[in-house]
Amino acid sequence: MTNYEAVPGVVYSNTYTGNDCVYPFGVDPSWYLDPNSLTFFNSIKMRTSVIIGVVHMSMGVMVKGFNAIHKGQNIVFIFEVLTGLIILNGLFGWMDFLVVYKWCFTLNPYNTSYYWWNKLHTDPAVISVMINNLMAFGSQENLGNVYFFPGQQGLSLVFVILVAISVPLMLCVKPCAWAFCCKPVEDHHDEFDNIEPAGNEPEADEANQLIDTGKVEVVD
Repeated sequence: MTNYEAVPGVVYSNTYTGNDCVYPFGVDPSWYLDPNSLTFFNSIKMRTSVIIGVVHMSMGVMVKGFNAIHKGQNIVFIFEVLTGLIILNGLFGWMDFLVVYKWCFTLNPYNTSYYWWNKLHTDPAVISVMINNLMAFGSQENLGNVYFFPGQQGLSLVFVILVAISVPLMLCVKPCAWAFCCKPVEDHHDEFDNIEPAGNEPEADEANQLIDTGKVEVVD
């Protein structure tokens, strides 16, 4: 256990269930008085930037998917767009979800029961959770088996399996299809196929032949 400092108006007990210390939106203004405020706010900015970046990249991949559907490129849609979305959101999208969920993670520092004290002091870092997703298949045993919500380990394992399957599909299927199947006829260069190189016009060739045979004299 730990020593709790008295806070005016707060009664410490093992049955306290309030959330007086939690702001519904934003951050506690007291962080501006903390010497580590710069590190704290930089951390928030970094997480927010990652969330915006993943959303932006997902939108770009989806636009590519719409183009593939419009052009009838089924291989591109299945083995580039869908697998790309699975890899991107199965890793970084899942991490962004955990970041947002941790921002909403319920903590109760005023309850003196062991459950809330242990939850407060063993709140896992998202980066550690992501490492365990890949190295321990979602298990958080080395973090005290603390999960943000029930079923987190199962979802993490599903995402890891989907990403592991999608990576070779994305890298190998399209090159193999182009190597072993007939390549489609590309029609975006057809308008240039019938253009003769400069200097090889029929009239010029005929004139050069007449000059070479001496039938036509060149007058300066």
